[in-house]
Formats: sequence, structure tokens, C-alpha cells
Amino acid sequence: MKCVNCEKFSTKIICKNCTKILSQISLGRRNFGDFAVYYFYYYSEIQKLILSKHHEYGYFVYRTLANLTFRRFAEKFEKEVLCSQDGAQNINTQNLNNNTSKENFKLKNEKFAQKFGCLHKNQTLANALPLDDNIRSGYSHTAILAHALKSNFITPIYRTLRAKNHVSYAGKSLAFRLKNPRNFEIFKKPKFPIILVDDIVTTGSSLLEAKKTLENAGFSVLFGLVLANAKEN
Repeated sequence: MKCVNCEKFSTKIICKNCTKILSQISLGRRNFGDFAVYYFYYYSEIQKLILSKHHEYGYFVYRTLANLTFRRFAEKFEKEVLCSQDGAQNINTQNLNNNTSKENFKLKNEKFAQKFGCLHKNQTLANALPLDDNIRSGYSHTAILAHALKSNFITPIYRTLRAKNHVSYAGKSLAFRLKNPRNFEIFKKPKFPIILVDDIVTTGSSLLEAKKTLENAGFSVLFGLVLANAKEN
């Protein structure tokens, strides 16, 4: 078997060397007005892996990527959202840069204290909501990513937000995307503020449309979390 990424011989879908490289993540952020979308890689860094979602083997690729990124994000989220003895929530705000170093994985300060107040372990803070988690190629790649966020403070919810328009956005302009919206439909009511989950952010149109749909229905959206940013500096 070959590594999907480097195509060298491997006993796993992604070889040990590529896994080590992919583990050296940094957390970047793109702002769309007051809406933040966090990402772990640039699209060019994991293009082959992203495109695996069109194949059955992509299930294993996305599980590996989810464990390297989204699961670590959830673990860091849990560590940085604390409840002190006097009942005041503390958040680590040190070294909060636009892009965190690969050696020191840091979660950006989203001012959760103001949103949630005092927290305790095993208290759900947010729902991880995958965009349009319809099953294709035998699985949903966005559901795999959302599942990796499952933790003491984050509860994934599935089959909640589905697009009625599935026209391909690949290579299309922002104008085309805005002219052909996803027309999201809500099938369940999230109980907690929402983390929107997708694999790529390009123009931000899908995430912003999802945010607007949910907020118009009375739900609170915290931020977006994706694997890759298609816009590179």
C-alpha cells in the first residue's frame, strides 16, 4: 500500500513520516467581519488529502486528519476553559498571535468567559455542527471532523444543517457562489452555541450563509473551524 500523501510504501493510509509532518500544526485565523474561522493548514499543504473525500479511502484519511487537528483542538479547548475556586472562569490569553507556532499549539482567546460564565467539567458549552453532512462515498467527511471535537465541553450534532443546492463551487468566484447560495435548511434545534465545521474555507460564503441561516432562526454561532484555508498569503 502507498501513502496517499507522498505515495511511498506504507502500511497505513498516511505514512509515519507524513503523519509526523502533519502533526506540526499551527492554528490560523481568517476574519469575515466579526466572524472568525480557524484553520490548521493551507490548502496547498494537504490538497491530495482533501481530495480523498471523493473516494471511499477518504474515510480513513479524514479520520487521521481529524485526530491530528480537531481532536487536539478539543483537548486544548478543554484545558484553556477553566473554572477557578472563586467561581470566576479563567482563560489562558498568553501568546495569542495571528498564527501560533508549530512548537506551541495555542487556542485563540474567544472570550468564552463573557459567553458562558463559570464552567465545570462535563458541562456542554457548544455544539459542533458539520455543514451539509450528507453521506457521499459511504461517509460524511464533515461529520468525521465534527465527531473528533467530542469532549467534555463540546457535543457534536449531526443531520442538522443540510444544503438544498449542491452545485459545485470548485474554482468558482465569490460572485458565482453568492448567486448560487447553498439554501441551507435546519432539521434539528441545537441546544448550545454552535461551532460550524467544514473542511475548507475559500471565500467564506458557505460558512457565512450557514451562520446567517442559524442566527435568523434564533441560534448562536461562535466561530468556524476548518482543516484548510484556500487563501494563502
